[in-house]
Amino acid sequence: MIEPLLTRFQAEFGASLKLIGINADENLRLASQYRITTLPTLLFFDQGKLQHRMEGLYKRELLWDELVRLVQVPLQPQSLK
Repeated sequence: MIEPLLTRFQAEFGASLKLIGINADENLRLASQYRITTLPTLLFFDQGKLQHRMEGLYKRELLWDELVRLVQVPLQPQSLK
């Protein structure tokens, strides 16, 4: 599951990152609206506009690097060392 990893990242990013999870099977309209066909799919929004998406599984280091790039916060992950 990706949820525990994202929860750890949320703790490290603090207010710079807000995570919202949905169950695509229970939210078919939303999944269709954003064309979610692969799980997990991560959608990144800034001021309500979709900026980036990641589909499928990623190594945690790559996911961390992408989050740092998107949030533009220079962090060193304590949990990845």
